[in-house]
Amino acid sequence: MRHQHRIAAAALAALALVACASTPDGAISTSASSVSAPATLEGPTWRLASIDGHPALAGVRVTAVFASDDDRVAGSAGCNQYFGRAAVKGERIEVGGLGSTKMFCTTDGVMPQEAAYLSALGQATSYRIAGRQLQLGPASGVVTLVFDAE
Repeated sequence: MRHQHRIAAAALAALALVACASTPDGAISTSASSVSAPATLEGPTWRLASIDGHPALAGVRVTAVFASDDDRVAGSAGCNQYFGRAAVKGERIEVGGLGSTKMFCTTDGVMPQEAAYLSALGQATSYRIAGRQLQLGPASGVVTLVFDAE
């Protein structure tokens, strides 16, 4: 009898979990959109999607990882690793003191994109998180870098 109570309790718990994951029409939602979006800069690895309105180079991984506990940003600029200061104050961000390794990559477009990326990142003073997307720019309403959360 005790064994039957455990099975019944487990079945009820499983049913409750399925009910919590269902949509209003009763279908079970398994899409990524049901996952909550990042609410802060810190947490996800942000991958560059576009720079100055142009798509980032395909196959070139450019990232940003923010750490608010010590006001830092670091990541891959495409060829080189970079690091610097990124302090958030309200809806503003102050990025500065950027440094990087000094390798040279021969893949077409990587070095010009890296230079443009580091320049735009260093000039960022505003940020906005919309869903799973981060937008950075030199002024409110101006977007130069767009990232997707990984």
